[in-house]
Amino acid sequence: MGEKPGFVPSRQWKKSALREGWYPGDTVNLSIGQGYIRVTPLQMAGLGGMIASRGKLFKPRLVTRIANSRGETIEEFPPVVRREVRLSGGQWDDIWSGMYQVVNAEGGTGTQAAHPRVAIYGKTGTVQVGAPPDYSTHAWFLAFVPSGEKPIVLALILEEPGSGGEVAAPAAGEFFRKYYE
Repeated sequence: MGEKPGFVPSRQWKKSALREGWYPGDTVNLSIGQGYIRVTPLQMAGLGGMIASRGKLFKPRLVTRIANSRGETIEEFPPVVRREVRLSGGQWDDIWSGMYQVVNAEGGTGTQAAHPRVAIYGKTGTVQVGAPPDYSTHAWFLAFVPSGEKPIVLALILEEPGSGGEVAAPAAGEFFRKYYE
C-alpha cells in the first residue's frame, strides 16, 4: 500500500507515449537498468528474493510472527507467493554464478560486500539521473544470502554519492558484517 508500481518500457509503450520507434540502444539501456525503467528498493528486494528462491516472488511482510513475553507464538504470518517465474535450473545457476562472482571473484564490482564466513550473492548498479553533462548518479546494491541460519535479501540505494561498487557495496558489506556477528 502506498508504493508506486514499477515500470518496464516496451516497444508498444515507446511508440504510443513518445511516438518513436524502439532502437537497439533502448534494448542496451534496458538490459543494464537504464533508460525509462523505474523500480523502488522494495521491488528490487522482491527481485532479489525471487532470484534467491529460484522463481518465487513473495508478498512483502514486516514480521513473520508475534510472540508473547515467554516466546510463545500468538500469531504467525507465513510467506505468500504472489507469482512464479519459471526458468531452467541451468538459467538460475547462471544467474547465481554471476551474482556470486560480483561479490566474491577477483575484479568483481561488489567485492567490498564480501563476508569471510557467509556466501553473499550481489549485483551493483549505478543509475544516471538528469541529463549530461549535468547528471548525477545513484548507487545501488542488491544482494542475498540464500541459506543458513539467517537468510536475507538486501536492496540498498544511496542517492547521488557515486557508483554501486564504490559506495553501495561497501555500505552493504558493513551491514553484513554486523548482521552476521
